[in-house]
Amino acid sequence: MGKFDWGDWFYALVYAFIGAGASSLNTALGAMVAAPTEFNIANPRKLLTLVACSFILPGAVAFFAKLSQRPLPSIKVTTETTTMQTDPPAIVKQTITETKAAPPQTGELKP
Repeated sequence: MGKFDWGDWFYALVYAFIGAGASSLNTALGAMVAAPTEFNIANPRKLLTLVACSFILPGAVAFFAKLSQRPLPSIKVTTETTTMQTDPPAIVKQTITETKAAPPQTGELKP
């Protein structure tokens, strides 16, 4: 049985949101060129509203698109193997962590 890889899943969602919203600076600069009397530094409220809307809306679309691709995080499976050597006497322990994009088994969704 494995555990959910929450870190990787959350990182992918934040990455999608910021990546899509990053174009808001281009939108603000384009608006300042197209309508300099409406969108300028002297009237920052309109400019910042435009930047916020042009960041949040595409970011939300990308966020939910990523969420539809991966509604749950992948599962981390850890396997430990212990072997004993006779010459020289030693205990060798090997841990392998593997991330699988498989659906959880029955009972794994319990808190």
